[in-house]
Amino acid sequence: MQVFVNYWWYLFNWVIFIIIVVAIYVTYVIISFFMRRYLKKAKLHLDIINGVKAGVRLISIILVFVIFIYLSPFLFEGGIPQEIAITIAAVTGTIIALSTTSVIQNFIAGLYIIITRPYKVGDLIKIGNREGVVEEISLNHTKIRRPSGVQHYLSNQAIINSKIINFTITDKRLEHIRGARGSSLWKEFLKKEIIRYVFNLELPKEDPLKTKKVLKEISEKYEKLFLYPPEYITSAFVYKVFVSFVLITDDPKIIFKYKPKFVEDIYRNLFKKV
Repeated sequence: MQVFVNYWWYLFNWVIFIIIVVAIYVTYVIISFFMRRYLKKAKLHLDIINGVKAGVRLISIILVFVIFIYLSPFLFEGGIPQEIAITIAAVTGTIIALSTTSVIQNFIAGLYIIITRPYKVGDLIKIGNREGVVEEISLNHTKIRRPSGVQHYLSNQAIINSKIINFTITDKRLEHIRGARGSSLWKEFLKKEIIRYVFNLELPKEDPLKTKKVLKEISEKYEKLFLYPPEYITSAFVYKVFVSFVLITDDPKIIFKYKPKFVEDIYRNLFKKV
């Protein structure tokens, strides 16, 4: 009689375990479905989608494994032998230790970038001292194209430890553009994303009136090449004048093409002999 009772007891527990496993699997399928839709909508690289799916699958397997260990005394008499439990614990500890390696850290950094989205494909960004247009975002790296045309692959772990500047802005941030609101230019801006590129120059301070005149002339000269007249802001006076410039366009290639000429014209006119 006792054997019969024990049989049904263990059978009942196995049924419960199977139901839990099925529930975890269904949850995994649902989460994978919605995550796949979100990632495709975000137009991310294929290996990002596959990497996220693999991560969700791994978490599901680990969860089933932990539940199995926890319920093992109820699934068969005596539960899992101590030797096997120790082996399993050792393997689990090894897996946790591996999670501290640079590969796993880079993978986690990639997930962080995907979730927080500090930039997207097509944005003009500056990471550390590197500037370029984002061409690809994966779980391992971000690929940018430099102004010279050279492609750079930056590890995601290095990126999250660097200063990131995104020059691409959307309509919600256009309120910061001086004098644009209410104009026809403002209405046109609302239809697109734009590049608000900022950089600094050190200029001589011997003749401030000449400097001011040159900056105004160059700004007017390049007005038609950009969506908005180039702005310049004097930020400090020491031994030289530190000036911040703002170039606004809807195409990063225009920045790459005309910024060197813009800077060259400023210096050439400042040091031109009368």
